[in-house]
Amino acid sequence: MSICSIKECKLDVYDGYDECILHCPKNGLDFFKIRFDFYNSLEDYVANNSIDGNDFCRFFEIVFPIPDIQSEINYAKILNTLKQIHFDNCHFFTSYIESSEPEFFFQDCIFHESWSVFNARVLKNVNGVLYQNCIFQKDVSSYSENDGKYVIDSQLFNDCEFKKNIEFGNVEFRSPIFINTNDKDLNIESFHLIDCILKDKFILNRCNIKLFFIEDTVFESKFEFKQNTVSEFEIFNTNYFKVVDTFETKFGKFNIKKSIFDDFVGFEKCSFGEPDDPGNEYIAKFTYATFLSFVNFRNTNFHSGLDIENINLKEAPNFLNTNVNKKYSNRETFRIIKSSFDKIHNYIEVNRYFAYEMQ
Repeated sequence: MSICSIKECKLDVYDGYDECILHCPKNGLDFFKIRFDFYNSLEDYVANNSIDGNDFCRFFEIVFPIPDIQSEINYAKILNTLKQIHFDNCHFFTSYIESSEPEFFFQDCIFHESWSVFNARVLKNVNGVLYQNCIFQKDVSSYSENDGKYVIDSQLFNDCEFKKNIEFGNVEFRSPIFINTNDKDLNIESFHLIDCILKDKFILNRCNIKLFFIEDTVFESKFEFKQNTVSEFEIFNTNYFKVVDTFETKFGKFNIKKSIFDDFVGFEKCSFGEPDDPGNEYIAKFTYATFLSFVNFRNTNFHSGLDIENINLKEAPNFLNTNVNKKYSNRETFRIIKSSFDKIHNYIEVNRYFAYEMQ
């Protein structure tokens, strides 16, 4: 028999593959037929590779299929015998791991199916996260199945790639969702938070995001969203208790509705809409958005117009060196901007926006 092609593995190849039963691809295999072989080999792997009895085990490049939860050979039972698990460069063709006993760390793993995030204890690592440099090929989600919120205590993602949707509903986050190093640009297809509470800071910078959608959610700490490129940004009925900073972010479609901002909000050097004048669907809209502190729009471009006719402002906003497309902006918007310059006695800008208002 030939030996598995995976480095350091000494098991025989499986059924015509170049790898053993642990390392061979599982997407084309009938798991009902291979489940006994996989279970027994995984059991032997743990016995031969665990450290300090069953305290710690590193799984390297193992391909995990759907667990057989209805039988005695559910491989989650093997995982539950361990105290600490490091998944290193592993592949998952399952949507979940039915195991909550050990401490987990997923490093450089690829998740080929929709993945359900569970409240796991984190194995100690440099960035203190559950998932590091992982790739999620399909949806990532977590929802509460009860009346109360599902609690996630751990820091989740460091420099991960998301090919599809991230969706969290009715979840309470007690640690940051993202702990990125900002040394590379990341991609997120779409990000949804619905009816969630974020106790700790939310920091997501230098990402390319097609859709960022927040509804009925509370941010109790800082919201940092800098140097991102977002095709569509939608915020509904959401409260921000601390500083909001979106420095140098490029927004395509932008809409904030019925949301409250308690602290400083910064949109400095941001751009909204599209420079090529695609039409009024790209107007940046602040509809019944309430700002209880200072809001900064300095050095910002509203390429496709601005609508703040129904905004609620406690303090005069800063529109210094801001450009607003006149074609798709309404009269009340220019009156509010004119008034903000009038309060700081910048009469050159007052006259400019008064002319826009009259036009």
